[in-house]
Amino acid sequence: MKATFWKVAFVSVFAIFFVAVWPMAGMDAGKRLAIIKALKIEGVVGENNKGYLEFKGAPKAKEVVDEENSVRKKAYEAVAASTKVSVGQVSAQRAAQLASESPAGTWIQLPDGRWAKK
Repeated sequence: MKATFWKVAFVSVFAIFFVAVWPMAGMDAGKRLAIIKALKIEGVVGENNKGYLEFKGAPKAKEVVDEENSVRKKAYEAVAASTKVSVGQVSAQRAAQLASESPAGTWIQLPDGRWAKK
């Protein structure tokens, strides 16, 4: 019960800060996410074990990936500050969530650093 409470609290706080920070990015979020989804499906980028995108093939749409990672970093820092945990803990938990939500065939970096296709 206690673990469920903290999980719900974390997700709620993360969602609030993610929504607050997301609009600060330069590109329209929907457009950026569509590009990222296509890059994942093509196998160009994967979700690393720190909650960021990483190139697995030739850098393509690098500015989109860099912008997305910048937005994510701000969100992770905001959540970490508000929940009094490390940015590393926030990003690792988000990495696990992103990995589970990613479509089959997406590159995912495992906690031990190895890369695998989902």
